[in-house]
Amino acid sequence: MSARPADAPPAALQMPLYTPTSVLTLRPASTTELRFDLDLRALADGNHRLRTLLDLTEELWSETRLTGPFLIAPQADPARPVLAVQGLGGVRVRLLD
Repeated sequence: MSARPADAPPAALQMPLYTPTSVLTLRPASTTELRFDLDLRALADGNHRLRTLLDLTEELWSETRLTGPFLIAPQADPARPVLAVQGLGGVRVRLLD
């Protein structure tokens, strides 16, 4: 087994999520931050996309030691989150300015 070079970009994990055309990409951003990409338009049931996203964040919280909150931003402007999801003590959603 060879070691990754120190200057190599972080590894990304990609997997289908709920449908073969919706791909979830997870990448570590730091030791305390995990980023993920998911094209919600690829999910089968357009009426339940937000519920699917909330289910995903709840599963990430329950299966990892992540504490949140998850800040959700459009891919075109990742520095400007539009939604925050906090999973401690149940799922709460709030829109950001």
